[in-house]
Amino acid sequence: MPVNLIYMDELIQYLHAVHPMGPDLEAHLRSKLRLHVFPRGSHLLRIGELSQTILFITKGLVRSYHIYRREEVSNWFMKEGDVCISILSFLRRWPSVDSIVALEDCECWGITYEELEETYRLYPTFNIHGRLIANEYYCRSEERQQAIRRQTPEDKYARLMEKDTALVRRVQNNHLASFLNVGDRTFNLIRKAFKERKGRK
Repeated sequence: MPVNLIYMDELIQYLHAVHPMGPDLEAHLRSKLRLHVFPRGSHLLRIGELSQTILFITKGLVRSYHIYRREEVSNWFMKEGDVCISILSFLRRWPSVDSIVALEDCECWGITYEELEETYRLYPTFNIHGRLIANEYYCRSEERQQAIRRQTPEDKYARLMEKDTALVRRVQNNHLASFLNVGDRTFNLIRKAFKERKGRK
């Protein structure tokens, strides 16, 4: 079996884990899903564009960012096994206020907005998948917003390291610094202090 089809199987297995699918629904999705390849540094979506496709990352790492005072500010990072989407642009059909860029060479399987809506109409049980996946990513978004409002940059970095150390190690320091809303020098101090605290335990 070609490697790309094996990667598609990862998405199918993910959807089965969310909620079991019947053979007709699975066959329909396999006929609609398309492979998207993004070399490192290329954009999956740019500010002002309409998000046409919801993507499932099977290989690689991406970053979402917005522009504030002419500087890029990281919103979030997604890796293998994550659903990648500009939510407002995709669901409300608005121009995106954020960009999504590949930090590594990426392979993703995607379905367009129109194809997704068609699948919901033809296979009503697939609406369960949509609801459960939306719930998960809404909760993640809320956690990020709470962290912004309630946590110091030091707390946010510690949470990142405890939740997904491997992800943090794959992201460039300047992107992590912008995610924490600190400068490079402050970020280096935060990282050093964290290592020292962990070393004392």
